[in-house]
Amino acid sequence: MLYIPPIYGVVGEQGTGKSFTALKTILPFANIAEYDLCFNYEINLRALYDYCIIQRYNWLACRILHNKVRVKDSEDLEEFMDLPKTIYVLDEAGVYLNSRAFQSVPKTFLAQLAQVRHDQKILVWCAQYADMVDRVLRELTAMYCQCLSVSKFSKKLGNYEMYWQKIYIYNARKYKIYLSKVDQKLSGLKFWINSRKLADWHYEGLLSQEDKMIFDIYNSFGSHIGYQDEDDVHNYFDLEVFSSIKSSLWVNSPLSEEEKREINGRIESIFTELGVA
Repeated sequence: MLYIPPIYGVVGEQGTGKSFTALKTILPFANIAEYDLCFNYEINLRALYDYCIIQRYNWLACRILHNKVRVKDSEDLEEFMDLPKTIYVLDEAGVYLNSRAFQSVPKTFLAQLAQVRHDQKILVWCAQYADMVDRVLRELTAMYCQCLSVSKFSKKLGNYEMYWQKIYIYNARKYKIYLSKVDQKLSGLKFWINSRKLADWHYEGLLSQEDKMIFDIYNSFGSHIGYQDEDDVHNYFDLEVFSSIKSSLWVNSPLSEEEKREINGRIESIFTELGVA
C-alpha cells in the first residue's frame, strides 16, 4: 500500500492519467485506513462498487452502500472539506486554487490546509502543472505524483485511450529538483534515467483488466454521476439496483465464504432499512 500524506499532488498534462492514478492510489488506502471519500467531479457509483468488490476492498464497498462516498461542489472551498476521516479529491485544482488569482482563494480554506492532519483529513489535488496552483498549497504538499502515462487513439471509443501507465512519485524536496534539473532540461534516455533515480517510487506497465474498470468510475468519456445528495439513499442506488446487487453480488466473486457472509450481513441490514425484499 502506498502511503498518502495529508496533502498529495497529482500532476500531469491532459491524457497522462491524473484522474486514473488518483483513484488507483486512494482506493486501497481508503479501504485499509478506513477513510471515506469525497470527490468534486462526477463518478459512477455502481462502477466504483463493482471495482471495490473485484479488488476485495470490502470496507469501502460497505461504505458505498451506507452512503459515505460523496460528490460535493468545490465552488465553496470553505465548506468543501467538512468531515473528518475523509479523503477529498480536488480535480482541476488549477482552476479553484489558481496561482494567478490567489487573492480569491478563501483565507479560511488556506488555514484549513495546515490543519488537515490534525483534523484527520487528506486532500488529493490534481492539476496539469504544479505552478498552476496557489503557492500555499504547493508549499504544504508533502508528495507529488508525476503522471506521464501514454494514450493512443481508439476507433472503438472515438477518442484517446490510455494504454501504458507511467508514474513517478517524489517527496516535495526531490520534486523541486525534478522540475528544475530534469523536466525542463533533459529528454530521452537521460530524462528516463534521472527521473527514476530521483523518484521515491515509480511504475511503468500495461493496464490490467481491473485497471480498465477504473475508467468507468469517473467522467472519462461521458460517464454519468452516480449520486449527489448524501442524505437520500435512493439517490445513490435505487431499489432496482439494490435488488440487482442482492441477486448477483457473488457471481464470479473472488471473495472467500467468510468475506461473503460478512458483507452480505451488512447488505441485508440496509435492505431491511429500505424495505427491499
